[in-house]
Amino acid sequence: MPKTIGTIRFLLFPLGKKYISDNERLETFEEAESIHHSLLKTYTQFGYNPIEVPKDEVQKRIDFILETLKKT
Repeated sequence: MPKTIGTIRFLLFPLGKKYISDNERLETFEEAESIHHSLLKTYTQFGYNPIEVPKDEVQKRIDFILETLKKT
């Protein structure tokens, strides 16, 4: 899901090896990928420029977000 902080929108791609369907995530990994692409397309169509967080370990994703926020 996109995370919004002020006017910055982060979009996190689902992680394949760590993706698990559970009570909160009912969709399969393939469905989650499709949702991700739809969100990216929709945000772009409405003039937003979402920042895609790289596929990486959780801590590295957190570091990326924090570093990006420091630059704004």
